[in-house]
Amino acid sequence: SLTGLPNRTLLLDRLESGTMRAHRNQTMLALLMVDIDNLKLINETLGHDNGDKVILSVASRLGNAIRDTDTLSRSGGDEFNLIIENILHIEDIGLMAAKFSRTIEHSMTIMDQDIHVKASIGISIYPQDGTDIGSLLSNADAALYRAKEQGGNIYEFYSPSLGKKAKRRLELENNLRRALDKDELVIYYQPKIDLTSGNADGMEALVRWNHPQQGIISPDEFIPIAEETGLIIPLGKQVIEKACAQFKLWQDANIPVINISINVSARQFKEQDLVHLLQSTLKKHNLDATHIELELTESALLNNETQAESILNQLHNMGIKISIDDFGTGYASLAYLKRLPIDVLKIDKSFTDGILHDADDIAIVNAIYGLAKGLGLKLVAEGIETLEQLEKIKELGVDYGQGYFWSPPKPADLYVALLDSLK
Repeated sequence: SLTGLPNRTLLLDRLESGTMRAHRNQTMLALLMVDIDNLKLINETLGHDNGDKVILSVASRLGNAIRDTDTLSRSGGDEFNLIIENILHIEDIGLMAAKFSRTIEHSMTIMDQDIHVKASIGISIYPQDGTDIGSLLSNADAALYRAKEQGGNIYEFYSPSLGKKAKRRLELENNLRRALDKDELVIYYQPKIDLTSGNADGMEALVRWNHPQQGIISPDEFIPIAEETGLIIPLGKQVIEKACAQFKLWQDANIPVINISINVSARQFKEQDLVHLLQSTLKKHNLDATHIELELTESALLNNETQAESILNQLHNMGIKISIDDFGTGYASLAYLKRLPIDVLKIDKSFTDGILHDADDIAIVNAIYGLAKGLGLKLVAEGIETLEQLEKIKELGVDYGQGYFWSPPKPADLYVALLDSLK
C-alpha cells in the first residue's frame, strides 16, 4: 500500500486483542479515527499524486509520535486509525489526541501552493463506549463525523447523543429520498433590499422540507446529507423548477418582482448540467434569463476552475447573473474574481454580526467594498437583524441587504403581503 501501514484487516485483529488485554488488565483502550481535512479538495485541485504526498507526510508524522505499544493503521483514502492501550485516566486520552492533532498540523508547498495540513479526530473508548469492536468503530466514526461537521481540525469524544444523531441522519437520508418523490420540498423567499431606495429589489429562494410528521426541517440538517448522497442533483433540479414557476406566476399577476437568486451547491455545480437545465426551465416558463441570479460558494468554483469558467461563461452569455455566497469565508486566491464572470459578492453573516463592535470585521467589509467597487461588482450584506447594523452597513457603502430586520424567509403565499408591508 502507499504508506506501508497495517490495513483494516490487521486493525480489526489488533482491536480485538487490545480489548481483551484491557478487559484482563482492567485498563482502558482508545480508538482514534483520524481524517485529513480537505484532502478531497487537494486531490481535485492539485491531483492525486500530490494528495498522496500529504497522506505520506501525515503517516510519517503519526508513526514518529506513537509509542511501541500503540497501533497505527490506514483504512484507505484519507483515514487513519490509532489504537492506544494501557490507559488509566480518561484525561490522558484528550492530551494524546491534542498531541496527535498538533503533530499532524503542518504546512507543505505543492505546485507553488501553500497547503495547510490538518485533521479531524473521532474517539471511542473501551469499555465506556462499547465492549465489542463493532461498537467502538461505529462510535469513533460518529465522533469523527461531528468533528468534521464543526469545521474540522478538532477532536471529539463519542457520547450517547452522537448515536442518536447518527440514527437521525440515517432516518433523514431515507426520508429525503421519499420527500423528493412525494413533493415535500417547498420554497421560501426572503427579500433583498436596495439600501438606497429601501425597495425589495429581488429575493432569494430558500428550500425547506415540509415533513408530513415533523413539519418544517431546516436545510442545515438535510442539505449536507443531500450533498454527500448525490440527492442534491434531483433536489437542486426541483428547487430551480419550483422557484422559476413561482416567479413567473408573480410576473403574470403583475406582482413587482425583479429578480430571484437560487443557490447552487458545489456538487450540483460540478455534476448537474446547469446550462441545459436552466435553458429548458426558462423556456418552459417563458422566463427571461436576466431575472435569474445563481449563488455559488468559492469552493464550488475552485474545485475545477477550467470547467467552472466554461459553465459560468455559458450561463452569463444567457443573461444569468452570478453571485458569490459567503464571500470572505473561503480560502481562495482572489485572482478568480478578475477571470470569472462574477456580478455580485455576498458578505457573509459572520461579518455582519460583528460589524458594530469588531474592528477586524469592519476592516474586512471595507476591504470587500473596495474590491467590489474596483471590479464593478454589486455588494449584498447578509444577516442584517438590527437598525444599528443596517445603518453601519449603509455607511460602509454596501448596495443591498438581506436579513430578519426586514423579514425571515416566507412561503410564497405570504410573500406578496410581505412585499406590500415593505412599501
